[in-house]
Amino acid sequence: MEWALNEYTYRECCDQEVRACDDCECYSCNRCGENNYDASHPSDSDVCFECFLIEKEFRNEEIDS
Repeated sequence: MEWALNEYTYRECCDQEVRACDDCECYSCNRCGENNYDASHPSDSDVCFECFLIEKEFRNEEIDS
């Protein structure tokens, strides 16, 4: 039943119903919350590329220390 409720919720970035927004370029990053990002994480479409790069740099610094 939960999926039916989600169908009628609206996205903040475009004020469209969830299903109506499926094809628009209106997504928010789960990490930073930014809307309408262009490039996503190579293995996780819910995370923007910028957050991926920050995470990668952080991991590289941990490995070097």
